[in-house]
Amino acid sequence: LIIASNHGDLAGKPNGTYLPELTHAVEVFAAEGIEYDLASPKGGKIPGYGEDADDVTKKLLADAEFAARLESTKCLEDVDGSLYDAIFYPGGYGLLFDLSENATAHKLVTAAYESQKPIAAVCHGPAALAKIKLSDGETLLIADKEV
Repeated sequence: LIIASNHGDLAGKPNGTYLPELTHAVEVFAAEGIEYDLASPKGGKIPGYGEDADDVTKKLLADAEFAARLESTKCLEDVDGSLYDAIFYPGGYGLLFDLSENATAHKLVTAAYESQKPIAAVCHGPAALAKIKLSDGETLLIADKEV
């Protein structure tokens, strides 16, 4: 499961998910035959930036199937976390606004983590993990754990 932001504005400029951090992961998943779903707090379109950052990103954004996925993400409220083997957060400033305190995302990550499933995040992505509390009341990100 890839969780991305619906927030698309930062100081009046386009923002959201930094697309190369999404596209490079998706390229690896595809090469390894790993299926994935995209989800976001509201579902639907995930805004992004960095469309022209590199060839991988340009290639994937030109792919009709991938572009359609960006337009129609699953709403986090509708996601059954038990169906996924891992959770990944691409970076970008958007998630600071709609995922860092999102209770539904926190529940999905807590359940996955407590089931010993991998949780991964790049660049600003770990900000979405910072306030997660596990079922025992401890925070997900504490000094004696590797995340």
